[in-house]
Amino acid sequence: MTSSEEKSINNIIRVGYEKDLPVGDYNAVEADGREILLVHLDTIIYALQNNCIDGGCRIAQGKFDGV
Repeated sequence: MTSSEEKSINNIIRVGYEKDLPVGDYNAVEADGREILLVHLDTIIYALQNNCIDGGCRIAQGKFDGV
């Protein structure tokens, strides 16, 4: 791992508060010039790239099935 990769991994950017994203909900935010999808499942908030690799659309504009 290069030092620039390590720096980006350790760089934490606050984009909101857990209380503002209820369990089962999701929200797209921008962080460091990237659009990130936050998904709150059970006790974990996942951060994903908000681009669908299939259709080139934004995941936040669709529906989640089975979550």
